[in-house]
Amino acid sequence: MLEGILQIKHSNVLGDGQIDRVAEFLVRAGIAISSIYLDDVAHAVEVGRAYINQVTRRQPYQCGFFAAFFGDYPVGFVSYLIVPVQVRHTLGYEAALGGDLHVALEHRREGIGTRLIAGVEDYFRQLGIHRYVFLVAPGESAKLFWRNILSSRPCSATWTAPLMNL
Repeated sequence: MLEGILQIKHSNVLGDGQIDRVAEFLVRAGIAISSIYLDDVAHAVEVGRAYINQVTRRQPYQCGFFAAFFGDYPVGFVSYLIVPVQVRHTLGYEAALGGDLHVALEHRREGIGTRLIAGVEDYFRQLGIHRYVFLVAPGESAKLFWRNILSSRPCSATWTAPLMNL
């Protein structure tokens, strides 16, 4: 069990060492797939950084991520994308989040996923973004989490789960 205060950090404020730890976390969590033995930390960091680059450089979107840390150790990750202004009306939303939400198995049901989502939503509000979608991966373990997240949102906003039948 990791001790300390949980911190939710935006990708813009992470230093190289923290990004390396997030990159390694993504490989160990099975989000960024590596075919080489996981004890090769340098390779795990390289593969994880490639995944982070892929997630944060989706053109023409503005993308980023939030990571949850206990001390120096990442325990969660979620990415987001902001839709270019010229296509927002056509799509019907301004941004999306949650497609690759992951919390370390040993830290699930501790509110970390909810805090990560709240971090992205706060960031969206700071940018004046009010209409966004949740990209929800299918799976029984995620179904209850997303049902709780979506049911706690005000019905006056646009909230959808396009990839999962709740």
